[in-house]
Amino acid sequence: MKEKINNWFKNNWFKIVVIAAILVIFLVTFCFYKHWENTNYQQRAEKCMELGQEYVSNYLKNSGVLVGFPDTELEREYHFNRKLKTCLVYLDVARTINPNRPENNYDLRFVIDILTNKVLIQNSIPLVGATYSKDASRLQFEIQKEILMNE
Repeated sequence: MKEKINNWFKNNWFKIVVIAAILVIFLVTFCFYKHWENTNYQQRAEKCMELGQEYVSNYLKNSGVLVGFPDTELEREYHFNRKLKTCLVYLDVARTINPNRPENNYDLRFVIDILTNKVLIQNSIPLVGATYSKDASRLQFEIQKEILMNE
C-alpha cells in the first residue's frame, strides 16, 4: 500500500505542484481584492462625508430652516451605501417655520441619495400634538433608515 502511494506521488508530482500554485495564486488574489475593496470603501466613505456636509450646508441655506432658533434642531448622518454604491445623507430637522404659529411647525426626517438628488424615504410629523412613539409611519421610517444607513 505504501509503495502504491509513493508511486502515485512520483507519477503525479507535477499536477500536485500546479494545483498548489493555482491555490496560492487564488488566495493571494482574493486577499489583494479584499484589501483593495476595503481601501476603496474607506475613500468613498470619506468623500461621501465631504459631499454630505456640503449638501447639508446648502440645504440649510435654501430650505427656510431657522437654524439657531431655540426650537430648531438638526440631526445628520452620512453613509456610503455599498449595496446601492451611492452616498446617502440622513437628516432629521425639527423645523420652526413660524414661531408664532406652532401648528405650522413639524419634524421632517429623510434619507437622500445626494449623487442623484433623490429622496429615498421621508417622514414628517407636526411638532404640536404628535405622539412619536405610537406613530406607525415613524416606526416604519426608522426601520428603513437603519437598513439603508447600515448596508
